Amino acid sequence: MYMWNMNPNETRVPNEKVFQHNAKYVPNYKLIGPAVIEPLLPMFPDIQKQWDTIPHWVIKADIARLLYIYAYGGVYLDCDCLVQQALPKEPWVCVEKVVPVHTLGPKESKHPSHSMRIANYAFGFPKHHPLLKEALEECARRLPQADASAENILWVCGPDVMTTVYHRHEEKSKIALLNHTYIKHLAAGSWR
Repeated sequence: MYMWNMNPNETRVPNEKVFQHNAKYVPNYKLIGPAVIEPLLPMFPDIQKQWDTIPHWVIKADIARLLYIYAYGGVYLDCDCLVQQALPKEPWVCVEKVVPVHTLGPKESKHPSHSMRIANYAFGFPKHHPLLKEALEECARRLPQADASAENILWVCGPDVMTTVYHRHEEKSKIALLNHTYIKHLAAGSWR
């Protein structure tokens, strides 16, 4: 599944070559937009209440990907991700990077184990996986502090949420960690 048209001013079109390449590994992809996501919002009333006041479309897109995969299960990929090899059986997440804890942003958790940053540009989970439920609940808690700054977006609903939730998840050992040899993210941060 890919997200598209969450940006109300979108003028670009998705790169069909990326989808064709990835179809070897993720067949029958779907391009999902707001019309598919909005009926799912009642599953998380705290997010639904705040949805119309979210200050940036990227926040909606980040929450929407979690919501869709939570509701239906499957694989989410940013439209600029190239799958490099067969993906493991779900559940899995991508390790975005490993960084010294002191380099993390001011709102990010500084717990030593959080130096392994979990990406939100690609993941695979079965329907109703508890890690995604925890991630959506964490997004709902952070939404009242949302603004349109890139740093804040990363904290409210981006990789900081996935990192925080992954590291505190009781059954994280049952979630495969993939690196760039599985999925190459071509234009990281291109929304900024």
